[in-house]
Amino acid sequence: TGQIKAMESELVTEKAMSAELRQAVASAEHESETLRAQLQSKDEELESAWGALMSVNANLKHALHDAEGMRALALKRHEQLEEANVNVGRLRELNQMMIERLHKAKKAALEADALNAEFAAARTQAEVT
Repeated sequence: TGQIKAMESELVTEKAMSAELRQAVASAEHESETLRAQLQSKDEELESAWGALMSVNANLKHALHDAEGMRALALKRHEQLEEANVNVGRLRELNQMMIERLHKAKKAALEADALNAEFAAARTQAEVT
């Protein structure tokens, strides 16, 4: 009977330990499920962030393409402005040449008028004499 009581006591102890182990396993399973749910949530957050990043990347690529087009257009406009500046410079030179020619023509016209006046005076003088 002493041996039976020892075995009963051992059995009670093992049952208690078994119950503690079952409780620990259940607790670990619950914690594992909680961690699995958190991991799934983080995975979904990462997927969402990755999608947003890809969207931003696509937008940046479009913006870069647009910027390259604008740069090319600006370079073309710059070349056109340089050509226009050259043309304006040439027109100024031609305008200056025309002004000089007009001054020379005016001077020649004044000299011709003076000669005509001298000729008319000489003719009048010749007719008088």
